[in-house]
Amino acid sequence: MRVHASCGLALLLAMLQIAAPARADSWRAPTTLQYRSADGTWRLTVEPRALSDQRTFFRDQLDGKDRPGGVVGDTRTAAIGTMEHCIRDACKRAWQRNLLNGVAPVNAIVTDSGHVMTFDNWHSMGFGPHAVVLYDPAGSLVANYALTDFLPKEYVMALPRSVSSLHWRSSPRVHEDGVRIVVPVVVPSEAAEEEDDAHTRYVSVIFDPRDGAVALPAADVWAPALQQAASALALQRVVLAGEIEKALAPLLPPDSIDLTDWHAYLRDAYWRLEEDNTGFPATLVLPQPAAPDYEKEAKRFRTRLYETHDPDVIMLAALSQDTLLDVLRQEATKFRRGVPAWPRIYLLLDEKRFQQASVLLAPSRATLIRLDPTRAILQRPDYLEAWEDYLQGRPDSQ
Repeated sequence: MRVHASCGLALLLAMLQIAAPARADSWRAPTTLQYRSADGTWRLTVEPRALSDQRTFFRDQLDGKDRPGGVVGDTRTAAIGTMEHCIRDACKRAWQRNLLNGVAPVNAIVTDSGHVMTFDNWHSMGFGPHAVVLYDPAGSLVANYALTDFLPKEYVMALPRSVSSLHWRSSPRVHEDGVRIVVPVVVPSEAAEEEDDAHTRYVSVIFDPRDGAVALPAADVWAPALQQAASALALQRVVLAGEIEKALAPLLPPDSIDLTDWHAYLRDAYWRLEEDNTGFPATLVLPQPAAPDYEKEAKRFRTRLYETHDPDVIMLAALSQDTLLDVLRQEATKFRRGVPAWPRIYLLLDEKRFQQASVLLAPSRATLIRLDPTRAILQRPDYLEAWEDYLQGRPDSQ
C-alpha cells in the first residue's frame, strides 16, 4: 500500500516531527463567522461545510475523497459566503456564493469598498492553492494564490510548521490608504523552535483587491529576510538528513532515561505497525521508581488510563518492566469494577511479563498487543516509498 499522494509532506512530518521544527497543534471545529468592514457598511458571513468529525476528515483526506469528513445528506462541497451591504442599519444581500475553501477559510478581511480577502483553509494553513483568495464587491473572483505564487519556493519551505500547517503570517489589516490589504509574513529563523510569537520577525506583503496585484517589501527589507530564510532552510536540511536516516533504520527502544525519547519511540512504533495510522496514539511512560519525578508521572499514568479514549490506542512502557507490571497489578482491580478500558493497549514487555499483564488486564476486554523490547521494528514499505518520492522532489505538498 502506498501513502496516498494527498497526504503529502504533512503526514511524513507528523510521522517524524521534523523539518522546520514541527509543532503540535489542534483545531476547533469550524463555526459560522461574520466579518465587517471598518466603516460597518459591508458584512460577510461565512458558513462552513458541515463535518462529521475531525478524525474522519483527516482519514478521508488521506484517501483522496472529494468531500472529506462529509455529513450524510449534506451535498455541499465548500464553505458558503454571504455578503450584505448595509446603509443606515438596513442591510441588503449583495451576493452569495461557494467560496474556494473546501471547509472554511481560517479568517477573512472586508474593506470599506466591499472587497474580500480570505486566508488559508481550515486545518491546513499555508498549504494548497487557496492560501489567499480575493473577491470583488459583486462576489466575483479577482485572484487566487498559493504561497509559492508570491513567495519564493525555498522561502516557503523554510517557514516554521506544525503537524498540519505552515506558520506563515500574522493578522492582516487594511492599509492606511483604505484599499489595499497588508499581510505580515513570517521571516523564517534558525531559532524558530525556541522563538515565541512575540519574537517572530515579519515583513509586509501588500495585496490590491481591485486587480490582485502583490507588492513585496522594498529591497533593503526583503533581501535580509531572504538571507535569513536561506540560513534557516540550510539548518533544517541538516536536521532533516539525520531524521530521515533514523526514519529508515530499524527501531529499537532507546538507550536513554529521557522520557521524551521513549514517547518518541512509542509513537514511531505505532506508525510502523498500524495499518490505519491517521492520528497520534496516547503514550505513557513510567520512569525508574527512584527518579525524582516518579510519583508525579505514576499519578499521571494512572489518571490517563481512564480518560476518554480518543484516539482509541494507548501505548504503555516503563524504564523498568517490573515497574510497569506492578502498576498494572494495582490498577487491575479497577477494571474488575467495570471502569472502561482502552480498546487497544500496546505493552512494551518481554513474553513472560506480557502473559502476566494479559491475565491482569483480561477484565478490561481490551485487545493487548506486545511490543518486544528485543525486536527491531522495520520501517513500513509504503513510508519507504514515500520517502523515496520525497527525496526525488515529487511530493505535491511542497
